[in-house]
Amino acid sequence: MSITNPFSIQWGSVTAGGASAYHLHNPYVISKDFTTLRVQFDVVVIGTDHSDLKTKCESLEAEFRKRDQTLIIKLGSATWTYTAGTDILNSTATCTKSGDPASDKGVSRKYSCTVTAELPADDNGGLRDVNVAVKYEPGRQKIVSMNGVYTKSAGVSASATYLAGFDSVASTMLSAIDGSASFELVDENYTRDRTNSICQFTRQYVALLADQAEGSRDSNKIRGHKVVFTNLSSHPGDSQEDVYRLRRVQCAYDAYIDITVGTDLHSVCDDVVLPFLRKQFKDEFDPQVYAIEDKRVQYDETAKRLGAMVTYVYQPKGGHEVVEVSIQKGYRENRQIDYTWVHDGDELSAYADAGFLTLERVTTRTVIVIGEESPRKRLSADDDKGKGPAGSMNIEAPQKVAQDGWNRVSNTSTTTPQFIGEPGNDQQIRLTVLSETVVERYNKKPANTGGAGPVITPGEPAPDKPGGGATTTYPGGAITPGA
Repeated sequence: MSITNPFSIQWGSVTAGGASAYHLHNPYVISKDFTTLRVQFDVVVIGTDHSDLKTKCESLEAEFRKRDQTLIIKLGSATWTYTAGTDILNSTATCTKSGDPASDKGVSRKYSCTVTAELPADDNGGLRDVNVAVKYEPGRQKIVSMNGVYTKSAGVSASATYLAGFDSVASTMLSAIDGSASFELVDENYTRDRTNSICQFTRQYVALLADQAEGSRDSNKIRGHKVVFTNLSSHPGDSQEDVYRLRRVQCAYDAYIDITVGTDLHSVCDDVVLPFLRKQFKDEFDPQVYAIEDKRVQYDETAKRLGAMVTYVYQPKGGHEVVEVSIQKGYRENRQIDYTWVHDGDELSAYADAGFLTLERVTTRTVIVIGEESPRKRLSADDDKGKGPAGSMNIEAPQKVAQDGWNRVSNTSTTTPQFIGEPGNDQQIRLTVLSETVVERYNKKPANTGGAGPVITPGEPAPDKPGGGATTTYPGGAITPGA
């Protein structure tokens, strides 16, 4: 007479115990912790003959090769059901023929069976485990790394549970690390298993030390930004001290655009990045005047990455209008030789006597000033010496023609306007290039002794009367106009 066992264990379509031909032998063992479930039990297969035993053994072995099956344990009217994909995850089973001499007789065989499965972390919103590591850069900038595991929970896949739930968990952890810092997610990846029951993830956050947009430390449009200012100032030399030359600063920018917020790189560049870089430049270098001299923008549409190289030209605070001076001074001499030709049979025969010598002092200057500038008049009565920011050339202003010494005989003064900066954007710098050349000629007043030259005796000017006017006396006689 057969007796029905009130205890049974079902794996897939095979039931051990109860009224089946698969008899449970010895007590079963179940172990459970936060992550796994393990059930071990022995089964004695009994057949009616050898052929029937073979069929039953092969059915048991085939069923215990299956995975993701539901496990059901019954004890009378009490039932423990572990539904695959809900109560247990990634469930697998094994069966091993024990080789028990007491059971392996005639038409019976003994198997040791094991069912193993992972358990969902339902009590923690699917988060099974998480590890946090904090790294400090040499400048004490914090870099926070997180890695952990999510499980399928409440019927929702593991990856979906992670994506929906970990942001708030990470925010709480970051606040505990540094509640005053603004952390930005710069790296993230996750992997899921074949059933999307287990999801492993890693994240990396960086504490932002500088704003990403005007008035915003963490812009929702910008990710992983980097701004580097390079001061290109050079001072090759001027012809005047205390000249504040125009300086240049090169700004290199690189960032990713968050595609969940927007994908238009051009609008982000024009509306967010360039105004932000301009403000950063002004805050960093405090210019008196400035303009964009060169701008190059890279739009990587394949990765939604934005790069920019902007060169600012500026004059620092405290500078004068003159930004560059170049002065050249020199003498120019021209001697006249008087030749007296002699007919002595050689066509090149001549006496050479020193004639008149022309000695000139030439001053050339180029001045670049900020703003408007006018050319200089340096010979006429309304001399412009010293007017305007360009200053003078440090030469004597002409009062009258000097009988002895230097006289200004030539002046060339021209101005050329220039504009630095991108038209229509930012602030343009207006410059004026003033180019000047002044020529002064030197002479000595004649001694008028020893009959060396004519003597001029002033007389009554009477151009309408014969004989009127001054008398000019030469060595050996006098000539009176009109005589």
